[in-house]
Amino acid sequence: MVDDITITEGTSTSGTIAADDVSGVKYQTIKLDVGADGVSSAFTGTIDAVSNLAKGTVTKVEGGTIDVIADGTVVVGTVPGIGVLADGTISEVGTITGVGVLALGTVKMTEGSAVVKSGTITTILAGTQELLGTVGNLAKGTITSVANVAGGTVQINPVSGGSSPIAYGTQITGAGQTWATVSAASGAGTFHYVQGCSIVCKSGTVDTFLGYGSALSGTNVIAKGNFSEGGGGIARTFPSPLAGSGTNTELIVEIGGAGTVDFTVDFWRGT
Repeated sequence: MVDDITITEGTSTSGTIAADDVSGVKYQTIKLDVGADGVSSAFTGTIDAVSNLAKGTVTKVEGGTIDVIADGTVVVGTVPGIGVLADGTISEVGTITGVGVLALGTVKMTEGSAVVKSGTITTILAGTQELLGTVGNLAKGTITSVANVAGGTVQINPVSGGSSPIAYGTQITGAGQTWATVSAASGAGTFHYVQGCSIVCKSGTVDTFLGYGSALSGTNVIAKGNFSEGGGGIARTFPSPLAGSGTNTELIVEIGGAGTVDFTVDFWRGT
């Protein structure tokens, strides 16, 4: 079958050429056909398949598959589902209802917010998580602060002690400032955890101190005061064990003045 029509000068009997008259000028009317050779497939407003779009703009893709975007920028409104995003960058996304596999690369949000309705977030490198629904398990990491817990239970895991608390008592008698060690340095990476303590003045009127190290003020102080004989003193029990401001500390007691004082400390060593 001959595909082409040859028109020679004069009268043609091969058919009628469609035209449109615009201000006396004839414009040939061409019907777009996108069929392969020997096959007719009329264009109805939808391009069934494009093997290569060298450049330009596609305003809207209502459905189907985009196999490869070699280069450029994709600005996405709503994508019903992405099977595999092998590599590259999506500069802006409106709504993606489902992503199968992000094989390689990083999803980086410079601003805005992300809502994960279910699943697992392995790592949040930095930033602020504004709202958490239900966290089943926080395997590792740090939550710096919690502004409000609307309901439920927050469980704070007990500190590692390694043994039951030790109730240690000692008595100091002195005529002036006198020091004694309740427990030597706990060791590298190890804390002295103090659950409770008591100080009772047996005689005299003396300044007393119990703390981590020998500094008589600051965060290392566990208990202190000026007490007189006849039972003056202090007793403290801590809802959460004190650990001091650092590791490898000593537990120290001190009296200042003439008298006798009984010290009792409930403590253990742990990491």
